[in-house]
Amino acid sequence: MEEATHLEYDMTARLSIQLDEATLVPFAQALERSGADAERMDRDAIRDGGLQRWAELDLAAQPQFVRARLSMVPRLLELFSHDDWRVPDAVYRDLLGALAYFVEADDLIPDDSRMGLLDDALVLQLALDRHAGEWRAWLDFRDLVELHPDSSTQGYSRERWLQDAEAAMGAVVSRPRTASFLDGARSGRFQRESHRYAASRPRQPFAVH
Repeated sequence: MEEATHLEYDMTARLSIQLDEATLVPFAQALERSGADAERMDRDAIRDGGLQRWAELDLAAQPQFVRARLSMVPRLLELFSHDDWRVPDAVYRDLLGALAYFVEADDLIPDDSRMGLLDDALVLQLALDRHAGEWRAWLDFRDLVELHPDSSTQGYSRERWLQDAEAAMGAVVSRPRTASFLDGARSGRFQRESHRYAASRPRQPFAVH
């Protein structure tokens, strides 16, 4: 009796593409246009559209580069919904523009194609990198809220957070580091328990894997 032969093929391939500044120009221009359009649109409508788009998105089916960037969308939506975290107008414009671009399906790469969300991920990364300090401060604040949901964080403004962060960082710089990044520098309402986001932020955001 002849045995059936089963052949298995590994269809996984790793592709790395380094995008230089010239290659990123169309995406930077798209961010500028989207930001300008967002200023003329209803902001609540953009946020609602982002929520709906996120709910419909099958993130697991996306390439790793796209998953990593678009996983920031819920945090972005939270920022727009937080009454006490008011970022400067230029920051708000770019981040809202990136969200509006994510909502729009007919963009540089139509979203119904296999790599259709690559441009959305690139535009979002451009906006986040442009305002990296503001974005990291927001992530730190959200880490605190998640770790201490019952703490006195309600009504804690962005300005107060940045002042406390600056004071705590000054305390850390003036003394040797310990196992915990801010061990001994926590005081009052500033209890920055985690700095893990820093290790997870890509150093070279446009090396597409």
